[in-house]
Amino acid sequence: EKRGGWRGEAGEASAAADAATPPDALGKLEIRWRGRMGETGRLQTQQILGAPKPDAAGDIELIIDPGSRPETATLATPVSLAFVATNANATVATPELELVVLDDDDDAADDAGEPDKGTGSGSDGGADGRLVFEASSPGMAVDGARAVSLGRLAPGASARAVVTVVPLRCGARCTPRVAVRAATEEGRTYAYMRGIELMVKRA
Repeated sequence: EKRGGWRGEAGEASAAADAATPPDALGKLEIRWRGRMGETGRLQTQQILGAPKPDAAGDIELIIDPGSRPETATLATPVSLAFVATNANATVATPELELVVLDDDDDAADDAGEPDKGTGSGSDGGADGRLVFEASSPGMAVDGARAVSLGRLAPGASARAVVTVVPLRCGARCTPRVAVRAATEEGRTYAYMRGIELMVKRA
């Protein structure tokens, strides 16, 4: 290695080291260098996420309206995400459907299985008086309803549902996952989508 030069290394983070690693994480970028006087330095990024892909189950296609998909957000400022569900079946209508923001029971939860302290109802609530913290999406809160009705979709028909989230921490943050489910007790899942990454900045 040339004295005074620098070297970059990229590698996968250990899955055991971080149980909350998103399933579409590509790893972390690590940069090390040595100065002219022999001093060394090291810089490591947060998890680098791959492009989220909708996972359709059955004939329902779920996407985010490109016009409502921001790349950046402002701390403590609500962000509204518009989801569009389409019945791709050419002959069969769907039952009553709803778009659901997935909670901790639907995926990896923290050990306590409870929201972080400091969030909840009261003066810190959202438009409907409450913010729901997602342990599976650190630094993001859901403002408002966690389930939005899509109704019955005729063949080829689409329905739109809006979910509002509030960034609570700066940096690269991921929005909660969502799913399209039957509005019944069994709640069959018809489509699923991972969260999208936003860079959250201070105002």
